[in-house]
Amino acid sequence: MNGSLIRLRPIVLAAALALATAALAGLTRAAETPARPVVSTVAGRAQGLPFGPGESLRFSIEYGLIKAGTAWLEVEPMQVYKGRPCYHLVSRAESNEFMSKIYKVRDRIDSLVDAEGLYSWRYKKRMREGSYSRDYDILYDPPTGKAKYADGKEYAAEPWSKDALAAFYYVRHMPLEVGRDIEVTHHSDRRSNGILVKVHSRETVKVPAGTFDCFVIEPIASEGGLFKASGRMQIWVTADDRRMPVLMKSKIPVGSIDAVLQEYKTGGPATVAMAQPR
Repeated sequence: MNGSLIRLRPIVLAAALALATAALAGLTRAAETPARPVVSTVAGRAQGLPFGPGESLRFSIEYGLIKAGTAWLEVEPMQVYKGRPCYHLVSRAESNEFMSKIYKVRDRIDSLVDAEGLYSWRYKKRMREGSYSRDYDILYDPPTGKAKYADGKEYAAEPWSKDALAAFYYVRHMPLEVGRDIEVTHHSDRRSNGILVKVHSRETVKVPAGTFDCFVIEPIASEGGLFKASGRMQIWVTADDRRMPVLMKSKIPVGSIDAVLQEYKTGGPATVAMAQPR
C-alpha cells in the first residue's frame, strides 16, 4: 500500500483545522470566492465559549475500510503566559500498530491561545511521519503580528493572528449560519494567509459517538497558504452550543481520509484562578 495515502497529519483534525494539519491542494483562492456575508475575526472578547479545560475528543482515522490510527483534540488545564490566562489546546495523531509497520505517525501540536481574544501566543508542532520529521516553536507578538521562530527567524503576520489549531477553535466560538462565511487571520509553519471558512449546509450525521445535527463547514486558504495537497476538507460540527467536530473528510485523488468521532468528554468552565504560570 502506498504510504502517502494514509499519511496522517493533525489538520485532518484541525482545523481541522485545523483540527489536523493534513495539507490539501487545488483550493480556491479566497479572493475569487463569490461575495457572501462575512464575519471578520480579530481580537474581540471571547464569551460563552463552547469548549473548556478537560474537553477531550477521540477520533478514528480511516481510509475506506482501513483503520489507520487515532487522533485527539484536547483542552488541557489553563496556563498563564506573559501575564495572560491562556487555553492550552492540543492535537495529537498516531498511526495504529499495524499501520506503524508501514508508515509510523506520531504528531503533536500545542497551542497557547489568549483566553479573552482567542489569538495565538505560542505554537509548538512536532511531526514524526515515517522518515520525515520537523519541529516548529513559534512565539507570537499579537499586537504587531510578528512571529518569531526558535531558529531566530522572524515573520510578519497580521495582528492578532491565529495558528492552525487556534483558528479552528476560534471558528467553534463564532455563530454559524448557512451561507455566511467566516474569515480568520492566520500564521503558522512560516506562512501567513487568510482562511475563509464556508458554511455550506446543515445535516444529521451518525458516528460511533452518537447522532448529531451539524453544520457542514469547509476551510479554504488563500493562495500559497496552509493547505497544499490536492483535494478539499469538510468538517461536520454540531449545531448546538458545543460546536463540536464529529466528522472530518479530507479528499484525496483516490477517496478520502476521514476522522470519525468515537467518544468525547465535555470540558468545564474556565477561570483565571485555574491558570498556572508557564
